[in-house]
Amino acid sequence: MEALVIGIATAFNFIIIKWKLEHKRFADAGLDIFIILVLSVIFSGTLGGMIVAMVASAFVIVMKANNAKLGCPKDEYGKLMKPDNFPNPEPELQKLLDSRGK
Repeated sequence: MEALVIGIATAFNFIIIKWKLEHKRFADAGLDIFIILVLSVIFSGTLGGMIVAMVASAFVIVMKANNAKLGCPKDEYGKLMKPDNFPNPEPELQKLLDSRGK
């Protein structure tokens, strides 16, 4: 359970770093990237580190697809409709799952 929570927190951190870079907050983003690199070195090769990385990757894939729907019109139930060029997350998630056994 803690790996899931840490993975989601790591994914949020990646999303926040992306936002900081887009808004030219380079000092903040640089510090965040440095901390992630240090933690990556500490936990590299461990099962917990790999689980956290997979959860974070999956969360980022889904968030990227959901962000593509922002600003799209809503249907009669209030659900955001997918744009024509919607980046379907399923193939990327399947590729991530397939990479587990390698």
